[in-house]
This record gives sequence, structure tokens and C-alpha cells, in this order.
Amino acid sequence: MSTTFPEPLPPSVGGADPAAWPHTDFADGVSEFCVSLERDGSTVRILRDLLCGEALAHRVVAWSADYADPADASDAYEALSLHPDLLNYWSVGATAFGAGWLAPTISAHVQEYVTERIESRLMADREAEEAHKLAEKEAAAATKVTLYHVARKKMFCLTLERGDDEFWSISFEEKWERERFSDWMRRQKHRFAEFAEYMKEGDRFELERKLLREMLVTEQVVKKQGLGAGGRRPLRFWRGEA
Repeated sequence: MSTTFPEPLPPSVGGADPAAWPHTDFADGVSEFCVSLERDGSTVRILRDLLCGEALAHRVVAWSADYADPADASDAYEALSLHPDLLNYWSVGATAFGAGWLAPTISAHVQEYVTERIESRLMADREAEEAHKLAEKEAAAATKVTLYHVARKKMFCLTLERGDDEFWSISFEEKWERERFSDWMRRQKHRFAEFAEYMKEGDRFELERKLLREMLVTEQVVKKQGLGAGGRRPLRFWRGEA
């Protein structure tokens, strides 16, 4: 695996008399320098090539590193590939001062690349987790059943809504009648989902009759136990023990 970055031929070379070059099969070609980044297994190299036309006339390994783990070599190759504008500078410096001159710089760029990749993955994981939690919250809100007190056309109503959709309601002419039923109904929260399932195919008035009968039975039991509040709302202080 390699990536090549052309480098303009220096004027001192490009302007040289072709006759001054040693005689080769490439002497009549157009000469140019190229900087190449290459990965070979666990080895990464920066190469300086002299090309005549499409033929390679000379190659210099400006810098190379052998990694114990091919994954580390892949990280180094990918990190250096992000800086094509610096490869020529690095290759010249490493050729002039030795590979040791470039080693700290390479290590710093590779470490920065790996750190940023880890942070990006962590951020992506956090975003995915937040999106999952939001989806769960929205799904729960869409299926949550809530009891509401509503006034409609001079009637006092109780409604059951799943998410934003009302699926059942009951109406009373007097407010105290609604509150009397509400004293019992608000202790049935654990059954709201059951009521919602029933209303997928059930009859609204049949459910109304069933719940009113249950309320009356509960009132009778509470009164017998001496726990009723008396008056129009016998279950006003009832806590659902009956």
C-alpha cells in the first residue's frame, strides 16, 4: 500500500544539461521527484523517488519504521496520509539529518491520530446511547396511559389517554360525581394498560359499567371496614387497601 505525492523538480536539476546525466535508458525522459508513503505489512516508509517519464530511475528510503503489531503500522500509515503537505519536508529533513530526527514528530502525529480516533468513537458511542435513551423515552411516553380531568359542554369528564391519544372517557353532570369516581379510579393506575388493551376492540360503555360496579363494591367494603370518609366521596381518603 502506498501513496505518492509529486514534488516539482528543483531548478538546479531540471535545468541541467541532459548530457551531464549518466547514460541510461531514461536519459531522454522528463525527470521529476516524487515523495511516496508506503506500508508493507508491519513496515511504514517515506520514499523519495526520481522518475524519468513513468520509469523509476532512483529510490531513497528517507524514513522507515517497523512495528510489532500490523495494526500499529496501519495507524501510522493512516496518520501520515493525513499530512501530504508535510511529507516532502519530512523526507528532506530525514535524508539530511537521519531517521532519528523525524522519529519524535512521527510518534506525536500517530499518537494524536489514535487519540482523536478513540475520542471520536467514544463520542459516537455516547451519542448512540443518548439516542437510544431518547428513543426509549419517546416510546414509553407514546405508550404511557394517563388519567385526566376534563370539562366538556358543561359535563365533567375523566379521560384515559395513551400517549397523545384518548381511548376512553366517562362523563358526569356534577363535579362531585366525577371526583367520587376519580377517588377510586386514580388507585387503578396499575390497570390502565389493561384498560387500553381492552378498548382496542371493546365497548366504551361496557368498560364504563364495569368500572362503576367495581367502584361501588369498593365503597361498600371500605364502609364496612369503617374506613370510609362519608358524604358524597366515601373514598376520598382511601389508599387502595381494600
